[in-house]
Amino acid sequence: MEFGQEEIKRAQRTKNKLWLLILDIDYFKKINDTEGHDMGDQLLVTLSQMLENSVCSIDLVSCIGGEEFSIILLDTNRQGAARVAESIRMKIETSPA
Repeated sequence: MEFGQEEIKRAQRTKNKLWLLILDIDYFKKINDTEGHDMGDQLLVTLSQMLENSVCSIDLVSCIGGEEFSIILLDTNRQGAARVAESIRMKIETSPA
């Protein structure tokens, strides 16, 4: 979160744009309740890895809550951010996990 705050400050100072994506796992409580917390934890790890592999090395991925993630996309435009968001959505939708 500290890195994210620093990047937001930098963008404000330099007038560069950055993009913030917020992801929330629907029905995560149901997964924990029916499959167990170990399975829920594994799902979070798998999703974290998927998100990290979906963005550039300069972008920031963080867990901001139990099942909520944020991604700060640096050095991209609106179309690039939309492509990343759609790519992530498709990976999650087609994931066997």
